[in-house]
Amino acid sequence: MAAYNLISGIVRALSNRNLVRVIFCDLGKSFDWVNHGVLLSELQFYGFKNNAYKLIKSCLENIYQKVILGDGQHISSGGVIRQGVSQDFILGLLLFLLYINDLPKFTNNIDDDNNNNTKLILFACLMLPTHYLPSL
Repeated sequence: MAAYNLISGIVRALSNRNLVRVIFCDLGKSFDWVNHGVLLSELQFYGFKNNAYKLIKSCLENIYQKVILGDGQHISSGGVIRQGVSQDFILGLLLFLLYINDLPKFTNNIDDDNNNNTKLILFACLMLPTHYLPSL
């Protein structure tokens, strides 16, 4: 539906002889840069509290990473991950969408010479890793 709305809006603008400029961004790497403090503030803003908030907070605070090279002979000492959400599970995708939810509100207020026709449309495609797909 989102793709249909995007294409329809472009076709409508072109039919009305409006200038259309489109920039498509791959936000895949953006998952790695989600600030946990800002994300937790966003969750509180959207009404997450008590056990739901504490559960998500504990998931974000207790992520550790080690690097294993080659045949496992070389293993890093590891460390706590202080930013980023995983793309490998549904909660990570939902947390990222909550994190960027305010973006259109700020970018759609950009003044330009064309009477503020600037719009940002966020559109996310949910791509699950193949190990989540049911076997048929």
